[in-house]
Amino acid sequence: MNKEQLAIIRSFYEHNEIIKDLTKEERDTLITVAFQEGSDTRSSEVMNQVATILYHSCFAPDITLEEVWELYWNLQVILFRYNEVTIKDGDIRYLYHYIFESISNIIPNQYPYREIEEREEDTIVIVTSQMLSTMHAPTIRVLDYAYTLQHDLGKKVIIVNDAGMHYYLNENLNSNFQTNYLADYEKSSKISYKDEMIEYIQNPVLMPNISVIQQLIDIIYQLNPSLVYNIGGSSVVADYCSYFTTTASLPCSYKIPVSCSRYLLVGRKLRDQDQATIDQTLDYQRVLETEINYQYRVTAETYTREQFHISEASFLIGVIGNRLDVEINQEFIEYLNTLLNEIPQCEIALVGRVNDEERIINQINDKKRIHILGFLPGASECIGFCDLYLNPIRSGGGRSCFDAMYKGVPILTLPIGDVSHTCGEDFMAADYDEMLVAIRRYVGDNNFLEQQRQLVKQRADEIADMKGTLSAVINKIMEIERGNK
Repeated sequence: MNKEQLAIIRSFYEHNEIIKDLTKEERDTLITVAFQEGSDTRSSEVMNQVATILYHSCFAPDITLEEVWELYWNLQVILFRYNEVTIKDGDIRYLYHYIFESISNIIPNQYPYREIEEREEDTIVIVTSQMLSTMHAPTIRVLDYAYTLQHDLGKKVIIVNDAGMHYYLNENLNSNFQTNYLADYEKSSKISYKDEMIEYIQNPVLMPNISVIQQLIDIIYQLNPSLVYNIGGSSVVADYCSYFTTTASLPCSYKIPVSCSRYLLVGRKLRDQDQATIDQTLDYQRVLETEINYQYRVTAETYTREQFHISEASFLIGVIGNRLDVEINQEFIEYLNTLLNEIPQCEIALVGRVNDEERIINQINDKKRIHILGFLPGASECIGFCDLYLNPIRSGGGRSCFDAMYKGVPILTLPIGDVSHTCGEDFMAADYDEMLVAIRRYVGDNNFLEQQRQLVKQRADEIADMKGTLSAVINKIMEIERGNK
């Protein structure tokens, strides 16, 4: 890491109020330096500084909408990957509201509000900002929710991919993150999923594009849905529809969504510490509790311990994720060493893409007892041969957690992130020391292990009830809407 560059970003972090007054050339250089240092560090302190610089750059009077859009999505990625990162003197919700207002002021409001009785009662539009393959957890959520609404609840569903995460890469910013985009979907007017054909529309151009945003809004207005249901949050297209119909937003996490939709859905019980976020919502918004659902995907792949030279006699602990290079940090590596040293029956399997295997392996004392399986198609089948699912500190992981529970594999997590909300309090530990105590009990007490296996299956059954959850939340929204007339 460059000490001079670190000193620069630390200075602008501490005096962030001057960032908006920099010249364009000075600001572009600062952003480039921030991205460089962000890509070279695992330090949360440095990432706080990077995030703060990117955030305050967005409010410069001469910055373009395209640049703000790119910085916004980079900030979202940083905040998701680094659970502990915060923005000094700023908030991601305020920035999104600022972007939404800027675009809304450009698009003329030529869409008169339609009362519930004037809408197509059984038509629901799902809006998302990214559709990839069925290896991508958010894409699976969109498809599962669309399928359940259409197949089980008898709705006509249209998926609109506004491609908000497929954006201009501004050369002067030199950002180090680019989202994936699947151009094959551009040719599709329908998507086949399970035994349903679901209508589909995809924006083929880079965002933000005001003309295309308005075209998508026009299409949705003509469809006249009873509800626009955004999955993922931060969709200008979905949020603008609040001018003429009912809108709701569900994030791909357990946080209150970053959205200007009317109903903000959170997949857990609200807590006292949520009040600060609720206080930031817009006057017309309402936060509703719901459940985040998952459905198990049957895959063609099968995996065994023997394939990976893992002993059948060992107590195998699985760590599963798509961002293991970030999630397996120094603290977690030290914890794995302690675990392997103190509980000799245990072995560790890391399932998911790891770009820097040597960083992990070189720091593990007993290298024979850690297995890096890498990225595997149908990785949920790997979970089944583990005895325990161990969750590092991170934001995501809900999908793999559910897959483990469905297979009857107990979860062990700290009370942080999506996994803790997915599995519930019966599978949480207060800290790493308490985790170690729990693992000893799992290894040494077969009755307890079997009890937890049954309990985790019951929890999986509860959160697999997608039909019940969607029916309940839509009925609740419509009940509130009719009561507001």
